[in-house]
Amino acid sequence: MSLLQTIVSGLRSLLLRERSDRELKEELRGFLEMAAEEKIKQGMSREEALRAVRLERRSLDATFHWWEALPDYWAA
Repeated sequence: MSLLQTIVSGLRSLLLRERSDRELKEELRGFLEMAAEEKIKQGMSREEALRAVRLERRSLDATFHWWEALPDYWAA
């Protein structure tokens, strides 16, 4: 593989990873929103519901970092 092909391949992998990371974050935010809406229906304020969901489901960043580390776990 030539140097140019290697560089192009690396850039493609990086861009695809960034897109998939962005999509995962959007999905997780949507999930947290849906869970918060359920708590709002049960009588909580929006702030209380969002806080409760974060405490129950861990934070969005913690979930995302767990997901990022998963391939390393399986590769070991």
